Amino acid sequence: MRLPSYLFAVLLLPAVHLVEAQEQVSGHVGSDVEPGDMFGAAVAISGDFAIVGARGDDDLGEGAGAAYTFQRQDSVWLEQTKLLASDGSAGDMFGVSVGISGDAAIVAAVQNSTLGHHAGAAYIFRFDGQNWQEQAKLVAEYGRESDYFGNSVALDEDYAIVGAVRNDGKVIDSGSAYIFTYDSSGWRQTAKLTADDGKAGDLFGNAVAIDGDYAMVAALEHDKKGKDSGAAYIFHRDGKHWLQQAKLLAKDGKKGDAFGSHVALSGDLCIVGARLKTLKVRGRRSSIHYQNAGAAYIFERDGVAWKQRFAFQPTHRASNLLWGNSVAINDSFALVGAIGATNGAGRVTLFRRAENSKWKEWISPALCRDTRYFGTDVALDGESLIAGASGDGECNGAVQFASVRDMLGHRNVFVPYDEPPRPVGGLKAIAKALRYPEIATNVWLEDRVVVQVWISEEGTVKDVRVIKSMGHIAYDEAAIHAIKSVAWKPATLNGKTVPVWVAIPVIFGDIARHRSTFVPYDNPPSPVGGFGDIQKVLRYPEDARKAGVQGRVIVQVLVSEQGRVDSVKVNKSIGHSACDQAAIKAIKSVAWTPATRNGKPESVWVAVPVIFGDTSRLPSTFVPNDKFVPYDNPPTPVGGFRAIQKALRYPEDARKAGIQGRVIVQVLISEKGRVEDARVIKSSGHTACDRAAVNAIKSVAWNPATQKGKPMPVWVAVPVMFKLLR
Repeated sequence: MRLPSYLFAVLLLPAVHLVEAQEQVSGHVGSDVEPGDMFGAAVAISGDFAIVGARGDDDLGEGAGAAYTFQRQDSVWLEQTKLLASDGSAGDMFGVSVGISGDAAIVAAVQNSTLGHHAGAAYIFRFDGQNWQEQAKLVAEYGRESDYFGNSVALDEDYAIVGAVRNDGKVIDSGSAYIFTYDSSGWRQTAKLTADDGKAGDLFGNAVAIDGDYAMVAALEHDKKGKDSGAAYIFHRDGKHWLQQAKLLAKDGKKGDAFGSHVALSGDLCIVGARLKTLKVRGRRSSIHYQNAGAAYIFERDGVAWKQRFAFQPTHRASNLLWGNSVAINDSFALVGAIGATNGAGRVTLFRRAENSKWKEWISPALCRDTRYFGTDVALDGESLIAGASGDGECNGAVQFASVRDMLGHRNVFVPYDEPPRPVGGLKAIAKALRYPEIATNVWLEDRVVVQVWISEEGTVKDVRVIKSMGHIAYDEAAIHAIKSVAWKPATLNGKTVPVWVAIPVIFGDIARHRSTFVPYDNPPSPVGGFGDIQKVLRYPEDARKAGVQGRVIVQVLVSEQGRVDSVKVNKSIGHSACDQAAIKAIKSVAWTPATRNGKPESVWVAVPVIFGDTSRLPSTFVPNDKFVPYDNPPTPVGGFRAIQKALRYPEDARKAGIQGRVIVQVLISEKGRVEDARVIKSSGHTACDRAAVNAIKSVAWNPATQKGKPMPVWVAVPVMFKLLR
């Protein structure tokens, strides 16, 4: 899917290894994050809670999106829960922007189509002390298709602001921002902000911020200082009305600066990033121009006027740093992200405000040298910070938590290393030490377990944590055992050994051989009559049909340059072997057109989904569009979602086999609180578990959704966890 260029101010590439030099600094990857999820592209932090967007997650369909919450417990940040939109569907990009304040969070789905194609929506969640519950779905009054409502969001207590860069606020594509307020009647739109001098294509709403009675909105392609130089606007709340108070421009603003790439607001201070600013350095004979080096500007309020106080430019001189791609600020500290630094590794610079109110660069934290685009997004709250490093392709994203106080006391907290820690004998040594679990004779899986390992300066394995499981504890434990059983060489920095965390993939099966043959191509291999031909020749196993088995089998297929199917392997099963074999047979029975590269046929692997069940029930078209309606309160089980887990009966054969995971069920709750329909949209891979999840959902009483005080029927996605206690 090709995304509009104005939506995102970054390119998102891999972030794999994480560095941790102090106990208070931690790197995290979501527990079930997969390649392409873009975990870390959006982050926010408030008190002991943080939220991370993963707009590429596909639990509810390809690109439907998700967000993860984290909670700090005893100075350690732990993953808390995964949020999904109750009516999420493929392509929504839920998690493209996030915000958090106290016990409330906001997550945007910029391509949600409730009000039209890519009109956009945003969801409010509340933490009830045990769980995060969806509280409301926000859409713009008179919102229209392609508004991209939700490309930016921010939250401050009972106020939320949502940008819509393509809304026709003043004129076509001038952009708007919306203020929503929470009161006894729920969340409601109370203002629509536009620039007094807004013009077509300004992209007003590209970035937003809110703090108390002040709101801030960027217009990335405003032309006051030259085409696409950019601007930012300050609005002040006077009673019930939000009025434009100031228009901010960089004193040295020029054409193409992208002033307004990102903004942050705190009290009387605000900061604006300009990631495409050219850095001009005068030499003895001529000036050197570093294109797209970037800049960041701090403004301070003096009465009703906002004055530019400082202009930051990167001390490291290079082109394409994109310094100012992300920014954050409070009374004492400021953060600036530069995703192009260190050849795309990314860097986040911390500034400290001195007693004379001067801002000084204090430390430039970074992940390790293999990380890509660290600083995709940053956030500050008090002395706590979070920085995201988004990933795509074959890699996951990551986030880094830290305490500013500890960073000030340890200038080497975030440092690249010269040489990473390595197992003696290389990764092959881990493969040799790997022992398949006994359960593999019955439950053969091919995938990778990603393990985070703490290697001390002596080369000792001090800690091991699974950050991406295959869903079976026996495989996870085998991976940990293999890593602990080999000798390690410690990481080095400036010739000295240093302790660091490193993420190690442990591969089960021969997926490495498959992935090594994934070569670039101009046109992918495809069935001669299209992928629909596979569905036409598919023979649904009768026992699977009677048992109600539905889902998608993903088959890895090697199509030769002659168009032959040379090899097939099930990459993702729905837990029914007859369905897997039927999928393979259907793929082999159709003719194929080979892939081409530079005009020549190429032998490549391709992942082919084969669908069992009603294709109209897939997440992208799972329920009628007229069911996707805004509501004030979502449907909830009486007693909370814990009631479902209490009612859950773990199938004995699944328990004995060590099966764990999450089943996601799409449920239609009527206006009377009855379960009218329940359909598994993401299987655990074990049919008995899927049935148990549906039975648990049906066995509890439900409170219906309400809109303007009236009950209404809606679909809601319900995750049911199967987890064995150790």
